[in-house]
Amino acid sequence: MATAFCARRVSCGMIPWEKLRVGERAHEFALAVYRETAPWSDRILMFQLRRCALSIPSNFAEGAARESQREFARFIGIAFSSAAEAQYQLRFSHDLGLLPSDRFATLSTELREIQKMTWSLLAATRANGKQKGVGR
Repeated sequence: MATAFCARRVSCGMIPWEKLRVGERAHEFALAVYRETAPWSDRILMFQLRRCALSIPSNFAEGAARESQREFARFIGIAFSSAAEAQYQLRFSHDLGLLPSDRFATLSTELREIQKMTWSLLAATRANGKQKGVGR
């Protein structure tokens, strides 16, 4: 059975990214962003927010397919950075009036939880890699 983040058992390539709870939550977040932004008239902002929202689960998937803990950790870090970018773009969209307050609160809260989970997975993966002599 997988742990909360599967960090103890993740040995790149041994477990599908879908088994990572944070990966599944990031997937659901990306779907929610796509649905929320569908009616937006500002296509540039819509595409940018969608791009960084989709980048989060995409990096979990790509990292999980890599051959080392070090590479996996690098992709988790990229996912974390994409989440930070999405957080700002949610705020910007809200401040422009494109994203209603209730949807902003819901999406932002979910994204903060994904960020916390991602940071924990990154720390656990780095620690696991150090135990195996991989380091950062």
